[in-house]
Amino acid sequence: MSETIYHNHLKREYAVENGNNSLIITSSSCYRMSEETLLLIDCLPEKGSKEFYIQAMFAMGIEKAMTRIIFDKLVIIGALIINFKQKKNIFKKIFLNIIRPEIKLLSSQRQKKTLEAMRIIPAGKEWFEKNKKNLKVVLFSFLFISLMSIFFSFIISFTGMYAILAKMSVGHAKSAYLLAIVFFGSFVHEIGHSFAAASANIGLRPIGFSIYLFYPVFYTNVSGMEKLSLHEKVLIDCGGFIAQSIYLLIFLLLWFFTRNMLFLESIRWISLIMAFNFNPLLRTDGYWLYKDIRKEFKNSKIVIYLHYIYIAAFFSFTIYLFYYLFGKIEHVYDLLLIAYKNPATLFHEGYGYVYGQAYKIILGPYLILMFFIAGSRRLQEVSQEWLDLRKQTTLR
Repeated sequence: MSETIYHNHLKREYAVENGNNSLIITSSSCYRMSEETLLLIDCLPEKGSKEFYIQAMFAMGIEKAMTRIIFDKLVIIGALIINFKQKKNIFKKIFLNIIRPEIKLLSSQRQKKTLEAMRIIPAGKEWFEKNKKNLKVVLFSFLFISLMSIFFSFIISFTGMYAILAKMSVGHAKSAYLLAIVFFGSFVHEIGHSFAAASANIGLRPIGFSIYLFYPVFYTNVSGMEKLSLHEKVLIDCGGFIAQSIYLLIFLLLWFFTRNMLFLESIRWISLIMAFNFNPLLRTDGYWLYKDIRKEFKNSKIVIYLHYIYIAAFFSFTIYLFYYLFGKIEHVYDLLLIAYKNPATLFHEGYGYVYGQAYKIILGPYLILMFFIAGSRRLQEVSQEWLDLRKQTTLR
């Protein structure tokens, strides 16, 4: 039997001071460590057996009687984990990456280095900690501007105003440019969450890309918010909206001065994505904002009754999503039958379908599988919410 190998997976991760402790931030988690533990992690090797780590600590001057105790504590707090390659089967890893993809795009370290290179923050100094109060004032000022930007953009996008302004516009909205603008706007949204987290003294946060239900999404790891005040949590929840609405304001001004159709169409699509993120019945920013506010006032009688309504709405919306997807399954099934009978129809027009259906055959079943996995989790979650609420009501 091979010797168990442990991995010091926090050794090169981004760390930020937080009160008397430090936060070590990975792509998906956040660890609270004392300064002594952080220093020990930095000095220990990246991987090795238990005896190897014990010898390394002894070589650092730690008493031999204490080395095994310290090793066990490092394992308990998750600073040392069993080597990933030993812990997980490679096929299981591939399957998990398919059904729950998580692509790392921008690490906390890269954000900090970029800001330092641009001289936005001084190199080697805890700039965010020193300017914490000023940052919050700026962010809340931006929040007011953001609300105005969102208001005008939504009026344009979701009323008859869009058709009127479209007649006043010139040019065409090319798909490639529009897609680039919209996707970059979603990335800016995540940068907003990262900056808001830094202003609350929990550090810049890594940004990634994944699939939620059947939608491609960017995401930011903001774990470790539990000990923050409500207004700090709200600031982080709304940080993405603040950044994205400032981005939206740029396109409002660009359209005003150029009347270019590309900018008007960009306003509409960015507004749609922001409306999607506002929805508290999806696990997006509106959902987390609702959760944080409810948690703060969970013992209020009014909030308890409102949460009953919320759970009913959450459950109903989930059933609607399943119903919506059922219609999509029928379409994918038809494509599969056509492909089985005549594979050539996937690559040219035929049977009333538009050119090139191969991507739908590949993506259709995959996205449906993704939705049903995520949907089943939604049902489990709403069931647990209901049980917790019933228990809370009974205790009252």
